[in-house]
Amino acid sequence: MERNVQKNGLVNLVAAAAMFVAALVVTAYVHSLAGQAATVFLGLGMLVAFTGWFQMRLEENERLEKLEFDELARAKGESALFEAKESEVFPARRSREQFEKFFVPGFAVLLFLLEAGGAWLLWRWISMATTGVAPDRAMASLSLFAIFALLLFLLGRFSVTIARLEDQRLLRPSASFLLAGAYVCAFTALGIAGVKTEWPRADFWVARAGCVLLGVMAAEILVTLLLEIYRPRVRGRVARPLYDSRVVGLLAQPESLFTTAAQTLDYQFGFKVSETWFFQLVKKNLPALLMAQLAVLLLSTCVVFVDAGEQAVLEHFGKPVATLDAGAHFKLPWPVEKIYRYRTEQIQTFVVGYVPDAQS
Repeated sequence: MERNVQKNGLVNLVAAAAMFVAALVVTAYVHSLAGQAATVFLGLGMLVAFTGWFQMRLEENERLEKLEFDELARAKGESALFEAKESEVFPARRSREQFEKFFVPGFAVLLFLLEAGGAWLLWRWISMATTGVAPDRAMASLSLFAIFALLLFLLGRFSVTIARLEDQRLLRPSASFLLAGAYVCAFTALGIAGVKTEWPRADFWVARAGCVLLGVMAAEILVTLLLEIYRPRVRGRVARPLYDSRVVGLLAQPESLFTTAAQTLDYQFGFKVSETWFFQLVKKNLPALLMAQLAVLLLSTCVVFVDAGEQAVLEHFGKPVATLDAGAHFKLPWPVEKIYRYRTEQIQTFVVGYVPDAQS
């Protein structure tokens, strides 16, 4: 079973590396700002997958070493084996301990620097960028990012399920990054689709959201590193890997919020609130409820009221198409169509050349 999990970790590493390279090539081809943020995210996932897979190998070597030691102890007796130093008898365990003591915290610091630096540099680059998605290349890149999202979702969902059922803490970080990477690629495809449908700022805002995500991840890992300094060390208790991001895990599995909420409610009220029919109904139908709420919000933007003395300009994907007089009007939902109100019957004044006296 350990060997199978190690193979899953290697598959996650290969998939993360392949998707990172593919996203890098597509982003360079189409000049997508959102694609740049997605590429940085996938690159971080590749580093996390490599670290998790390498730590799996160290723990597997330690397990095999212990089995070999137990076999020798039964054959020759333990007295002769313990004449040597412990580091000589258990080199694999020593390597694993040194790795977790020095490399893992160092890697967590590296992740913080990459996430914080990536968020800051991307934010500045996006603010100064003068070019965006090439319209003639948008459809091809949209299709490719959609394919990336589908592949990452299938593999990430499988890995997340394996990690949860078998309680594999080292497989969970890479699995969460793959599944979250699927959603990031999907949003990138939506940003490119917005450009294709004559909404050029869609790619820009998706890239901004990617920068915010990287910044939140950097803040989380910084807090984790600070708390790790004061965390009590209990012998025999396995700690959560420092590079296992809770933000990424929440993004990959938002349903885990219900588990946390259920535990909190059970504790506060003193009985199993999570087992009531209402809680189970909300948990079961949450996607439908969210979609219904979103549909109601979008439908509410289809009706506009222009007050007396006002006129409104109706824009379709940023292009003026009509002028609306006072009264109720119907339009396509936001952000397809927007209106801008102006008080056309109010006398407007402005002063040029001197500062008027406020008391006169």
